[in-house]
Parts: sequence; C-alpha cells; structure tokens
Amino acid sequence: MAASSPTVVPWYSQFPARAALSALRFVPRVPLTSLEQLFPGIDEVEINLRHSGRDRALWHGEAYVLSLVTAYAKPARILEIGTASGQGTALMAAQAPEATVDTLDLGNDAPSLGEQRGQPPWQDLSSIGAAYRDAGFGDRVTQHFGDSARFDYTPLHGQIDLAFIDGAHTYEYVKEDTANVLRCMRPGGVIVWDDCDYRSPGVSRALVEVRGQGHQVHRIVGVRLAMLRLP
Repeated sequence: MAASSPTVVPWYSQFPARAALSALRFVPRVPLTSLEQLFPGIDEVEINLRHSGRDRALWHGEAYVLSLVTAYAKPARILEIGTASGQGTALMAAQAPEATVDTLDLGNDAPSLGEQRGQPPWQDLSSIGAAYRDAGFGDRVTQHFGDSARFDYTPLHGQIDLAFIDGAHTYEYVKEDTANVLRCMRPGGVIVWDDCDYRSPGVSRALVEVRGQGHQVHRIVGVRLAMLRLP
C-alpha cells in the first residue's frame, strides 16, 4: 500500500482563539461597506481574471475584488508591500496595462519589527515574484528588497495611485507600512489592506488608529480586504 501524503494544514488555521478574541476589540470598529458604495459605477467594470490560490496567494474572492478595484482605479503607478510569489502583483498588472509597479519584499533582511506568528518570511528567495515574471509583466515591475519598516520610500512620495499592503500583518508593521504608504499616495488614490479579519488582529488594530487620524478606512463586505479612497 502506498504511503498517503501528509495533510497540509493551512497557515490561517493555526491561529489560536485568543487572536480572534483580541481582534474582537478592533474589527467591528472598522465599518463595513460595499464596493458599490465606495466606488460608484464599479458594477459596470468588466475584467478577465486568471488566478491560482497556491503559495500564500490571495483567496479567489480577494483576488477578484483587488482586480476589479485596479481596473476601476486605472492607476498609472502601483505600490505593493509583500511580493511573495508575485500573484497579487500579476493581478494588478493585468488589470492596469499602462501602469508600472513597484513591489517590495523582505529578501535577505531581518524583520526589524518581529515576525508574524504562523507565517514566517518567504523562504525561497529565488521564487519571489515568479508569478508576475511568468505572466510576462517583468518589464513593468520593479522588484525591491528590504525591510518595509526601514525602506527608503522618498522617491515614491506623491507618486502612487494604488497601493496594496500585504506584508507582515503585525500591528507594528501595518502601522508603519500604512504611514509610509500614505506619504506615497496621490490625491484620489486607493489603498488596499489584506487580512483585515479575526485571524490577524494587528491589521484591524492599526486601521482603527488610521481611522482615528481622519482616514475613512472601510472593510469590504464578503472579503478580508479593507480599503481607503483618498480625497
């Protein structure tokens, strides 16, 4: 009898109940809204989508929503924190064919603000960004490496139309990444955060503080994404 393959336990099932209990203090304070309320007319947008959920990629619902928002926003320049396999990068590049993309991953740097529990930094450095390269978007993507809390964003200040924050989901990193990304945004730009849910309390905790600064961040109905559409 052939040996059965070991069961692979998804990273998101490894979080203890206390993480969800901690998130209960914050998630409800980031109000829910629909895509149609945040982006009037988005229900008229049509997209073509091809996506794999492997290798820590976005779930298919999140992939669809991110793609739809990208097509709606028509960004000229995109910033992503957390390249990983590059599937999110490819999604955005596919829906914004005129855009250039700057994407940042930790690479060989040590995370200065600690690691996210249950999801260590990407180990196979040679595979970082493989999906966007395989999809033929390498000529429009600039791959950066470094700790997002220490990265020099100065050349990107005031240049970004769409930002996707999907690096470490600790409170410290989300807070720092968000502050840096806000400096990079153009008026009317859109910021998207992944994993604003009960498995990642650091995300919602940081976003509650961002709302306290006057930024109208909302969770999107039906997915784990949160978004801010700047004035």
